[in-house]
Amino acid sequence: MVRFHIREAGAADQDKIVRFLSEAGMVIEGVLAPQTKYWLAESLPKLSLIGVIGVEQGPEAALLRSARVVPEKRAQGVGAALVRQVFAACEQSGYRHLYCFSTTAGTYWQRWGFEEVPVAELVSAVPCAPQVLHFGRLGGLSSEVAWRKNLFDDGKAVSQTV
Repeated sequence: MVRFHIREAGAADQDKIVRFLSEAGMVIEGVLAPQTKYWLAESLPKLSLIGVIGVEQGPEAALLRSARVVPEKRAQGVGAALVRQVFAACEQSGYRHLYCFSTTAGTYWQRWGFEEVPVAELVSAVPCAPQVLHFGRLGGLSSEVAWRKNLFDDGKAVSQTV
């Protein structure tokens, strides 16, 4: 089992995050833009980057993005810890819904309680999110698949377990 810790990313981490996401061909537009937060998973004791996750904060909902764990560290709890970090941050901020785009990992997000929703719903919930604006500029929103997780049910936080 891999030993790691998670910390919130700062401005000095931007180049590291961009390189890490670029290696996997992921969208790098808007990394660490205003109203975003990122967390890094670093292996111990070397502190090498093994995972990243981000969230773009809207007025009433948030958009999860940039979830990546290096292949050799997958299925060892790194991704789950990063996802739980985002859930906790969003619940603490009072968001009722967390959205994400995913055309290839829908079954993964379903295990976390995400349900497929129309892209228009996501866009309406977080219209100024950097990823939404980026996909809109590229004309790529129509090819995306949107997912939503309800973070609260009757005023109580929804379980974060898988």
